[in-house]
Amino acid sequence: MTIIRSLLYQGGIGTALTYQVSYFSIKKFRGNLKFCDITPLMLREFEGWMIDMKGQTKTTVGIHVRCLRAVMNEAIERKIMNRDDYPFGRRRYRIPSGRNIKKALAKSEIAKIYYAEVRDSSQEKARDFWFFSFYGHGMNVKDIVQLKYKNIKSEFLVFERAKTEFTARGGEPIIISCYINQEMWNVIEKWGNKIKDPENYIFPILIPGLTSLRQYELKDNFLHFINKNMAKICEQEGMTKKIKTMETRHSASTFMKNAGVSPHFIKESLGHTSLKTTENYLAGFENEQIKEFSKILDDFKKIDSPK
Repeated sequence: MTIIRSLLYQGGIGTALTYQVSYFSIKKFRGNLKFCDITPLMLREFEGWMIDMKGQTKTTVGIHVRCLRAVMNEAIERKIMNRDDYPFGRRRYRIPSGRNIKKALAKSEIAKIYYAEVRDSSQEKARDFWFFSFYGHGMNVKDIVQLKYKNIKSEFLVFERAKTEFTARGGEPIIISCYINQEMWNVIEKWGNKIKDPENYIFPILIPGLTSLRQYELKDNFLHFINKNMAKICEQEGMTKKIKTMETRHSASTFMKNAGVSPHFIKESLGHTSLKTTENYLAGFENEQIKEFSKILDDFKKIDSPK
């Protein structure tokens, strides 16, 4: 619970909630445990209980156990726990990796969404922000709502990815550079704040001075707003898929990969912390390269409107 409180003080609301869910899951399995009670056998039993008794996936088990591992690493660092009792690693307990398949949308599906006739301003706004995320290489909604006008550097959005704020501490922050194409400029002009002070948020979803918890609530509400209205558009178009904001990221990266874009650029544009070695090795991409690569995301418009 100490780590959860620390995350809350730092503003890591989402991460704190993940740790809390993991804590209660493990507590429900076997009550309050001491570090010495957490053995490879106990973790294998927890994994079996979660999957066989609770109907959870290996991915979910992995999330909970990674939180536990982080707590134990912290305990070792503080000399609260003996390193010899550490249950993770080779010939001990291996955290399961789930097979979480996220399929990219086909160009025809994206074209159908783009050309769909929206029925109200809510659907129009949701679709506009969905495509803003898509053209931003699958930019996370939290990153979108936290963008400020100072993040606009000429033709580019330059920002630190919010999801890596805590994981990148102690190392170089992961900076994303994204070319602002005309579609993105249109969204900024249509839905953005008219007062373009550098410290003002681009979109009027957050306001300065809010607590971290209130920011998290507003971000989460906006995410649900987009997903709910995107579901309505898909239903109106006879699409069986429930398309959410997460599809923008996978679709954008897959489009670029299939078009022959360097995997190094894709890794850099997504800002994956697990690829830090690759990112540190690369000097980065020039602005003209970023601009040319971004044009690939417009390819779906070559498909005629289905209307």
